[in-house]
Amino acid sequence: GCPRLRWIPPMDVLLVSRRALPASPSEPHWSRVAAHRAAVGLAEHEGVQRVRWICPLTTAEQPPEGLPPEVELLQVPGGHGSFGDPQDRLCDAAADRELTMQMRSRLPDVVHCFGMGSPGSSALPWVAERMGRAALVSVRAEEVLCHRLDLQPWNGVGPCGTWDDPDRCVRCCGEAVGQPDVPALAAGGTDPSQDRRALTALGFQNRLELSVGGLVSAEQILVASGPDQERLIASGLSTAKVAVVDDLLAFESSRYL
Repeated sequence: GCPRLRWIPPMDVLLVSRRALPASPSEPHWSRVAAHRAAVGLAEHEGVQRVRWICPLTTAEQPPEGLPPEVELLQVPGGHGSFGDPQDRLCDAAADRELTMQMRSRLPDVVHCFGMGSPGSSALPWVAERMGRAALVSVRAEEVLCHRLDLQPWNGVGPCGTWDDPDRCVRCCGEAVGQPDVPALAAGGTDPSQDRRALTALGFQNRLELSVGGLVSAEQILVASGPDQERLIASGLSTAKVAVVDDLLAFESSRYL
């Protein structure tokens, strides 16, 4: 499990969810569900004084509902990069800027980032560490390591274990274009023919470094399974940083207090 962070109540907690594509028009991405549960649980905990939630939203999404009034919801509207541009999909200047402004206005005791992958900012944990608090980060390995977000190669023999081969990534992602069952394309809104032409090996040259590099600054990385832990360690992350938890979506006060 995750070791206790070194803070004493009453606490100020800053949550940051990802500008992730929803699982379906009626089902938010898992990282939004986990952040929502954490916000509610923290707001009701006597050891917590303040809860802020930075919530980047894609253009088609509605803000989360059912939050207690104690939660400060900080919406960050905006679009997401094209599937044809892997590097652009790992950038989110608006989310980075909001995190910087919030930490500058009042430094929280704990920062918890939910979800890392495309679309979304790979820099959020680095921003948090630079501003004075190394972050707790919850991730799924397939979203960190794969532009498709599923580690499923074009030949159907998976999960993929080669994340640093640009030519292989171009082939896998090119085959994915136009397929609605691929998580990275589930929300639509892109031009398949344009995406297919835009995908090049050059665009994948440093995707792994961008995605994994943001996690190097994290204090602790939470995953839901042993295989996810093994993949992230194999990608270059410290063994001591990656911890397996029973349920990535559940709120557990011991992760904060």
